[in-house]
Amino acid sequence: MSITHDTLVEYLRNQPGLEDAVKELDDVPMQVPAHWEWIGGIHDDGLGATTSVSYRAWTHFALGFYPYNGCDLYRDTRSSRVMLSYVELGGHGARRISYLVTKHSPFIHEPVAAHLQVPPELHDDLFAALRELGMSEQTLRAQAERYKNVSNILEPLPEDRLTGASIRGERGQTQLDLTLMGPRATLRALRQRFHRA
Repeated sequence: MSITHDTLVEYLRNQPGLEDAVKELDDVPMQVPAHWEWIGGIHDDGLGATTSVSYRAWTHFALGFYPYNGCDLYRDTRSSRVMLSYVELGGHGARRISYLVTKHSPFIHEPVAAHLQVPPELHDDLFAALRELGMSEQTLRAQAERYKNVSNILEPLPEDRLTGASIRGERGQTQLDLTLMGPRATLRALRQRFHRA
């Protein structure tokens, strides 16, 4: 059995007898105990590597943002409880963060975040595609300036249009590194067309 971001809510909906509360588990060691069976990961290959931007991280599970966009799911073979879990790295050292989740947990599936690396020869095509999606270069740069020192976005983001989180590089001169937020399908398409690592 393998669970992904696309099938998680349906999987949880079909689990019997799960409590409604979202609860952080304090006692899960780095090595997950054997009675917790790995059932899948939330990583979306179409969006590439995880970004460092988080979205409403203390109140919701935003599956397209750090830290949940790279987390693992486990099922307790003794009770059918489901645990969302990831390893957090930082100045305090590595530690496992884990939550019990249910069909009532506050998941956010859209928007998502994606990082693109775009070579100079594709810049004009990229900005033409962004204009067709309602985002000018000026808007992208203004939004990126707004979020440049923000690691956790707290205000609601639109689900149906793009928002710029960061942009580095000079148009037509150097590779552009940008992080965009928006609909999953739109960001998958942009990465497929323009991203060159």
